[in-house]
Amino acid sequence: MRQDIIRENYKNPYYPKKEIRVNKAFVLAVIFFILIFYWSYLVFYSPYFRINNIFVNKLEYVEEQEVVDMALRQMKERGFLIFSKDRLFLFDKEKLKNEVESKFLTDEVKVSGSGLNSLDIYIKERISSLTWITNNKYYYLDIEGNVKYEVEPSRVNRNYPIIYDGNNREIKAETGKPKVMDAEEIADLIKIFGAVGENTSFEVISFTYFDGDIHEARAKTNKGYELYFDLKQDINGQLENLYILLEQGFSEGELPKEYIDLRFGERVYYK
Repeated sequence: MRQDIIRENYKNPYYPKKEIRVNKAFVLAVIFFILIFYWSYLVFYSPYFRINNIFVNKLEYVEEQEVVDMALRQMKERGFLIFSKDRLFLFDKEKLKNEVESKFLTDEVKVSGSGLNSLDIYIKERISSLTWITNNKYYYLDIEGNVKYEVEPSRVNRNYPIIYDGNNREIKAETGKPKVMDAEEIADLIKIFGAVGENTSFEVISFTYFDGDIHEARAKTNKGYELYFDLKQDINGQLENLYILLEQGFSEGELPKEYIDLRFGERVYYK
């Protein structure tokens, strides 16, 4: 008699079935590193996060493109030695702000990011009190008497004093920002410019400055003659002597045609 043996869930104790075990920690680690790689590529190399818009507000005296070029130069630098600084989170906004402030006359500079790839630069210009002209080139001076930067003649603000360098010194780029006048002398010229316009019937339209043993300033007036000042002496006293002379008046035929020299105290000469 034959009997079929039905084997259900038979396990040979001598040949146990091999189980495939999955190391979950390993899988999670692989997934983690893949995500890190993808995130790194997306952030550091994908064009999606690259700065592609640089906005500078409209400026009157500073060339906007020059500010953009300063930002572009920094974008070519490397952050953490290998990553380009063309990403907002790597771009050194404070560094650009300091560079703009050191090169241009400004009252306020703001550098900020907008969105994922736009750099916004806001500059509030400071109107320079004085324009320095030497070797047929125009420069702005700060209130300390330092040359800040060269400016196109067409962009010079003619409502403020213009100073011609009587010594005609050359401003060399490699010398940085040379100091051509003292801060006290700058203050004196501004005082002369304002005081003459307020207290006389004429105005000062420019100065010629001579740097030597006597720091002399010649103020050209819209009357055609010049006023000679010694910037090492008391400016208030020299202005007062000018007012006295003008109040006393000139004899007919003795009106000054070339100059009024105020450098020698109460002895005022004119020609």
